[in-house]
Amino acid sequence: MFLATTGLTECWDTREELLLLGPWCLRYDRRATWDRLRYTILPNPWEEATAVRAAAALCEQTIDTLLEDLTEVLNRLHGTRWSSRYWRILLGPWLLYYVHALYDRYVRLERACAASPGMTTSLLPPPAYRRTLDTGDFARSVSEADAFNLQLCSQIVRVAPFTSMLRWTELPVELTRQLVLTSEPSALDAWRRRSVPRLFAYAAHRQLVRALCPRVMLGRELLSCRNLMRVLRAMAFRGGALPTPAAPVCEKRPIDERMRDRLRQLPARDAFSATLVKTSPDNFPLIFLEGYAAFREACLRQWPSPPRVVCASISWYLDEGFKFLAAEFRETGARLVGIQHGGGYGTYEVHPFERFELSITDRWCSFGWDGATPPGRVQPLPHPRFLRAKAAGGPRRRGRDAIVLVTTSPPRYPVRFNSTPVGQFDTVLAGRIHLLQRLPPASRRHVIVRLDWADYGWCHRQRLLEACAALQFSTADESLEALVARARLVIVEYPGTAYLDVLAANVPTVLSWSERYWRIREAEAPYFTALRAAGIWCEPEQAAERVAALYPDPWAWWVTTEVQEARARFVERHAVGRPDWARCWAAALAEEIRLSDGVGQAR
Repeated sequence: MFLATTGLTECWDTREELLLLGPWCLRYDRRATWDRLRYTILPNPWEEATAVRAAAALCEQTIDTLLEDLTEVLNRLHGTRWSSRYWRILLGPWLLYYVHALYDRYVRLERACAASPGMTTSLLPPPAYRRTLDTGDFARSVSEADAFNLQLCSQIVRVAPFTSMLRWTELPVELTRQLVLTSEPSALDAWRRRSVPRLFAYAAHRQLVRALCPRVMLGRELLSCRNLMRVLRAMAFRGGALPTPAAPVCEKRPIDERMRDRLRQLPARDAFSATLVKTSPDNFPLIFLEGYAAFREACLRQWPSPPRVVCASISWYLDEGFKFLAAEFRETGARLVGIQHGGGYGTYEVHPFERFELSITDRWCSFGWDGATPPGRVQPLPHPRFLRAKAAGGPRRRGRDAIVLVTTSPPRYPVRFNSTPVGQFDTVLAGRIHLLQRLPPASRRHVIVRLDWADYGWCHRQRLLEACAALQFSTADESLEALVARARLVIVEYPGTAYLDVLAANVPTVLSWSERYWRIREAEAPYFTALRAAGIWCEPEQAAERVAALYPDPWAWWVTTEVQEARARFVERHAVGRPDWARCWAAALAEEIRLSDGVGQAR
């Protein structure tokens, strides 16, 4: 039997029966190469919610321990004395992707070796390994690149203790040259395409920061330009936002094997952490080792006067320039403020990103919920996105015919353990097709499918058209607000940000996802129970019947007292929008400035 670890069919030995490490091996756009082969897919280790919880807890503990060790090592390598929180801000997002992804592949390979001892497989030779440039480069590669995941699996097979029962051969050099190992453009590459106007804008921004000395630094993705100006006016222009991208970046540097060898000497507490340590030198992004000093210096030139408050939503993850500045300014006494940016926060039973953001910030502002530990860390704050949603919903209109189906698309390769269908997205795809096929033709012709911006190799459009023939799809530039404005009924298949927008818009909505895969934390259960009792939330198997029954006049149901009370209660908890939101933001940031000044004086 041959073990196939990725969707690179040219690396399989098709003369033997195949054991596929995961469903990602069956790339839909390569059906012709595998649909007649003999294969079995390894059972998903994360079928049960208890397994996901245990894996997430193990990864969290591993990351916490590793960060303490890395703090000492990196400070010595770079001649610095930063705190572990500094390195958590810089390395935390990469470690979330790396440790979670590595543990998923580690467990699957361990189970594959136990299920069929003596299997054969093919590995990527070490000279073909690619070092990633930054967190975004690594995240994209591990999420969707078959060749990079072959690299990850090859590294595990070479060092993990259980792979001694696996027979492997290295792929020939000629084949490895054909594999797509180059990364997508990242922040490091984007700056190389700088233009004269962009350079002028950066120079002007540096002068503006020097002149005004803003007390608040805002992440560049936090708000639209229009809403950002509203906040700045409400703050009497005591804040400023980083331009795009956040800072110039260093060029590629030669690999320093001495620095990377030092990573191999990190202590290991168990078999998995030993594998993690042994593989980390080949996966550590260049920006945190060889490129660290030059990149840090370039970042500091963009904001030479340290602010008292740093505020962002998603910049904590892939915006390396922002992360370097935030970590640096935190060391000088600035307070870090996080803003919610996704629908799973406060509701998912397991949410490692929420835990990470709470661990690095001094205050974290939610869409309405609270209850985190320690008390007071999470502060509800109205968000302007939900005012836009209300405007898109508007008053009751009967002239709308569209049924808008809002879909999701997670990475083909699992990259984190949370309360989503980890390694089971094929069931969501099957449920989506089942829903559309069971709709009466008179209703189905009005369906507009809104696909996620990232396909990740799932071939969503092709699958749906082959299963359901004629379907309408929204265009790439059509916003959810615009679709809601012409919808008679909206279906949302996952508990992400979209369902919060739609509920805030107050248009007839059917939420269709399985509680088995999207596990909700106990404190939020009453709010979801009310949605289910009102008929807003149902299981995917019931969705087609529900939509068909509601379609003739969904507003007759939507305006009932039970529905409106359940919706309003949920929105007040998870999707708060107020006309005076800018004043609320300004007041919250002013309080953080006051607290920061007090800390600075105490120091």
